[in-house]
Amino acid sequence: MGGDAGLVASTRRATDSIGDLGRRTVDSTGDLDRTLRDLDEAAAAIRALAESVDRDPDMLLKGRAKTREP
Repeated sequence: MGGDAGLVASTRRATDSIGDLGRRTVDSTGDLDRTLRDLDEAAAAIRALAESVDRDPDMLLKGRAKTREP
């Protein structure tokens, strides 16, 4: 029951490990949120590019159309 190999010490180590895991999980959740936001922005950019190419397929060869200034 006592000592470094006892039940109380083992329970304390297990509880500490669970606490550490919980803290790392909270940190990872924030990282995951940022990563998912970045992926969403990248997907939107790819959709916009695909729509532009769909409207003007030659833009890949000749570049974007120049806008006319009034």
